[in-house]
Amino acid sequence: MTDSVTQLIPQTNAKFSTVAAVNELGMITHVYWPDINNQVAIYGQSNAISRCQPGDEVLLQHTSSGFIVSAVLIKQNQVPAADIRDNNGHIELTAQQSITLKTAKGTIEVDAQGSITLEGQEINAHSKQDFNLAGWPIRLN
Repeated sequence: MTDSVTQLIPQTNAKFSTVAAVNELGMITHVYWPDINNQVAIYGQSNAISRCQPGDEVLLQHTSSGFIVSAVLIKQNQVPAADIRDNNGHIELTAQQSITLKTAKGTIEVDAQGSITLEGQEINAHSKQDFNLAGWPIRLN
């Protein structure tokens, strides 16, 4: 995508719409455009939008380049996303219950009680200086 959005078309403004289709990555490809009661292709979506699924409600804007999705509305029973902050290059994630980083073969979880769980095929720790491990008792194997 080498184009850039240069202006919003004022007479159409933003509209609420429903996701009609997504690709294998969960990126929105088509939405239902309320004015014509039909599906329209999406030019792009905001980088802040996570994986979507058909039926999600979104905020849609018509631009001179095409339709863009600028926001996804949360469902009534859904909790808002974690608080993510960039403090001059230091990214901080804050959640009330827990945070989990997960891949096919590994997990790091931090919960509200301060418990940190590491699970994986292999866990490595390297240090060029002292390596400190504190706690009582420390159990190996």
